[in-house]
Amino acid sequence: MTVETVEADLEAANLEGDPAADALVSDLIDNSEVDRVNGLFRTIRTLKPRTPMEELSNLPERLAQFLHDASEEPPGWSEADVKAAEGFLAHHHGTASMLQGTVGLIGTYLSPTGAYTLRSTGKLGGVDGPGRRLSQSSRLFIGMGDKDALRNGTLAATVTKVRLRPV
Repeated sequence: MTVETVEADLEAANLEGDPAADALVSDLIDNSEVDRVNGLFRTIRTLKPRTPMEELSNLPERLAQFLHDASEEPPGWSEADVKAAEGFLAHHHGTASMLQGTVGLIGTYLSPTGAYTLRSTGKLGGVDGPGRRLSQSSRLFIGMGDKDALRNGTLAATVTKVRLRPV
């Protein structure tokens, strides 16, 4: 795989966005449920693997389904994949976090095509918003290096919060 191929794949993914999260965020905003969801975000520390729907029954059904789906392992994910990711993160976490935090996130927030949902919903947050959003998003990369984050649900919760961050 060449650098050009990776760049093309990333640009295609950037233009596609996160349709499931984007639709849910729009629906929650349209139905004035944002404060309830933000309250939920403040309490979620983990999203246990394969979270049963009944544990999410106090939420709007579409949000409960989204969180349930987010707690599932990626299709085709294996124990070897978990071990490989843990090994990579243990060895490269500092460098990867620094690069993502300086190049990836800043590039996303400054890019004319990046942060689409935040811009389109007006949720980038005014003058102080980009710095706050950058800080929130960077938690993902810090959390990736936490021991057992790929297994205990803390990374799944963080990823889900970042996916739904426009709320």
